[in-house]
Amino acid sequence: MHRIQHRSQLYVRGIISQQHLTPTSATNLQRPPRRTLIATSPHRSWEVSPNIDTTTYWNHYLRTRPTYPASFYNQIYDYHTSASPSSTAPTFTLAHDIGPGPGHVAHALSHQFPHVNVSDIDPRHLTYAQHLHHTNSPSTTTTKFTYTLTRAEHLATHFPRASADLILGALLFPLLPSPTTARHRPPRPPPSSNLQGPLLDGIVDRLYQSVIRRATETQRASYKREADAAASWLDSLAFAAGEWRAVRRYTWNRGWARMGFFTGRAGGFVVEPVKRVRAGEEVVVEVEDRGLWRRD
Repeated sequence: MHRIQHRSQLYVRGIISQQHLTPTSATNLQRPPRRTLIATSPHRSWEVSPNIDTTTYWNHYLRTRPTYPASFYNQIYDYHTSASPSSTAPTFTLAHDIGPGPGHVAHALSHQFPHVNVSDIDPRHLTYAQHLHHTNSPSTTTTKFTYTLTRAEHLATHFPRASADLILGALLFPLLPSPTTARHRPPRPPPSSNLQGPLLDGIVDRLYQSVIRRATETQRASYKREADAAASWLDSLAFAAGEWRAVRRYTWNRGWARMGFFTGRAGGFVVEPVKRVRAGEEVVVEVEDRGLWRRD
């Protein structure tokens, strides 16, 4: 979607893995340690434990995550082209990846954009992302990427207004359903023949139950907001009519996918979906594609 008077696009997406990406030190990985995800700060819902080697954690992450095809990225780029004002040509000059995780999405964007800003609240994430980019593109890392340690709410103090053509915000959830081009979450892989839906859901809920329920009151409030947003399929995001134009929301597999661990059973709270879609003013596209995000 495009903000009025600016050639900027907002795309909130799920964490994705890029095919043919080489994790650093990816050989002979050991079993990941327990409790790698924790919540130690009231400003963060999830973070990698300070006692965990971040390189090992992200190497495991990249080796086990499904991938999006090139057509998925092309859908975003095609939208950016078609929704740009007719008076100006669409530009692909600079993209910004907020909360990059291991940096795989920023790496994919670098094939389309000459420069990519990468920002995160955790310096260890930025360090790993930089290592990943250097491993895969050693000759262009310093010219292609800029790394900034900051919260997303403070980006305006680091970058000029409307300076990016594309902005992506990461949603780091292990197993989940889908959402969008106005917001996106990848659909979870279909259950295997031996690990059916309810059983898998119960296992995931149990894994994260201890993390959520032992959190502080402030952190639990954050989990509740995230659970509500997940149950809303990010329809809880509002785009004011006077501020945004050409808003288009894509949702994949809404009818069957479920947000693992962001449930009342895992969190011990009541999940309350919210819908802030402007009926008749926003384009809503429902897609059924169970093969979009999977690795067999």
